[in-house]
Amino acid sequence: MPPDAVAPLVPLFAGTTQAYTTVLVSNATAATLVTATVAVAGDTIGVVAAANGGPASACATAPVTCPLAVGTNLITVTVTAADGAPRAYTIGVPRAPSAGPPGGGVSG
Repeated sequence: MPPDAVAPLVPLFAGTTQAYTTVLVSNATAATLVTATVAVAGDTIGVVAAANGGPASACATAPVTCPLAVGTNLITVTVTAADGAPRAYTIGVPRAPSAGPPGGGVSG
């Protein structure tokens, strides 16, 4: 999958479903664009990403771009209602390792 490819959510988005995945993205895909919109005026959105079980860090905004490490990346989109009630949606995005050198990588 090229770096600018779209990796659709599985399952398709539904407000009542909070956990999603995508297909394996290629090693060339170093970041992903997250498109999230609020359904209710006054709600806010925050997006963080954590690679391979590590600590989460905020993704760049305008547009929301999250870096992807090799392995499993967990992107969390938190929608906070105007009354302060949060709802978190998670997206697991697996990124493939590099192909490595021809012949298995060990020489000598």
